Amino acid sequence: MLHNINIAVMRISECSNIDDLRIHAADGLFLPDLPDQFIDLNRQLNDCLDLWSFDLFKYEQCLIELHRTVVHFQFQHQEAINRVLKHYLSRYVHGETTSTFVLYAGNEQAD
Repeated sequence: MLHNINIAVMRISECSNIDDLRIHAADGLFLPDLPDQFIDLNRQLNDCLDLWSFDLFKYEQCLIELHRTVVHFQFQHQEAINRVLKHYLSRYVHGETTSTFVLYAGNEQAD
């Protein structure tokens, strides 16, 4: 939206009859400094767009890094779970009963 406003302001400020509008409208009292206002508004819009673009880029980089970190932790967590499951499966395959390595396996009151 700001881009469209910026384009419109630039187009209006480029019109050749702006000076005629300024001079002849209401004996020169209506919009006396219109070109200067357009230039100032255009500068402000460009400054806002530059700032927002920088902020969006910065936040995008933070979100990318956060996503990488989450994926890394998910991978580490899955590897740890796989190691634990392999450990207990190996113990079970080698003849141990679950009551020797799973706490409360024989407890009827366990939650």
